[in-house]
Amino acid sequence: MSAFRNGFPAGRLLRLGHEEGPPESARAFTLALFAVFVLAMLAMLLFGLQAYRDIVEEQDRNDERRLASGILMNTVKANDSLDALRVEEFEGNAMLSLLQRTDAGEFVTRLYVQNGHLMQQYTAATTPREAAAGHELFPTESFSVDYEGGLLTMGTDPVTVSVALTCAQGPLDDARADDGEGGVS
Repeated sequence: MSAFRNGFPAGRLLRLGHEEGPPESARAFTLALFAVFVLAMLAMLLFGLQAYRDIVEEQDRNDERRLASGILMNTVKANDSLDALRVEEFEGNAMLSLLQRTDAGEFVTRLYVQNGHLMQQYTAATTPREAAAGHELFPTESFSVDYEGGLLTMGTDPVTVSVALTCAQGPLDDARADDGEGGVS
């Protein structure tokens, strides 16, 4: 075999103008370029995390509103019968009473605000009103009820719901007389 391979001396590496490797400025540039890419990826990661956090928070708020509106609408629709609804004031707040007549007697579902939550109490119609007897449905600081022209509108902090009643109602606040013990007669 000859001492030359492809026109170059054997055993010698040809470096095009660089006998000892790249200069320091090329190494610094490569390192700086790498750092820029790493910082750009971190910035994009942080941006993506913030966008995800915002989406999850908005989804949670939508879930709360959907839950609140579903509870209110379904409670009223389940008790939509002639003269079944009544609005009262209880501990300075509005309370919606929904009367349910069954073979076993009359029962009432009461919706009211207490301690920052909408409360629901289901009991016999003759049972006195007790705020502590209800259970929490969802957080809210306010509850308002308005009835006009067959449309019942209930407002809370997370949502306002309007339900078209299928049964005719008289005025909600004087449709039935209170028996003095919190029951509906």
